[in-house]
Amino acid sequence: MIDDIGYRLKRHKISEEVLADFSICTSKKLKDAILRQLSGKDKNVCISYELIESYFPNLDYRLINKMVDVISEAWDENLSFCEVCPNRCISEKDEYCPLFDDKELFE
Repeated sequence: MIDDIGYRLKRHKISEEVLADFSICTSKKLKDAILRQLSGKDKNVCISYELIESYFPNLDYRLINKMVDVISEAWDENLSFCEVCPNRCISEKDEYCPLFDDKELFE
């Protein structure tokens, strides 16, 4: 599925750099939801269509739907890394974290 999405995004002239920017922007927007899930307050992080549509307004709904699935799967697989990440933005969420707090990155 990921290869198919990568191919389709390239057809829409979406580069790896744009996807990286989107990933960071998405992470910043989902920070509170991620913290709630990792603290056990919420069972899942909800990835909305609007989040993708606002960044990529020219994509069709089928591709956005596939992107939601891939993003959700990636979060589920990778959130366990947050517990051992050297930035410790979960255990020390009030402290400075470059990914979430650096105003110069990807704004």
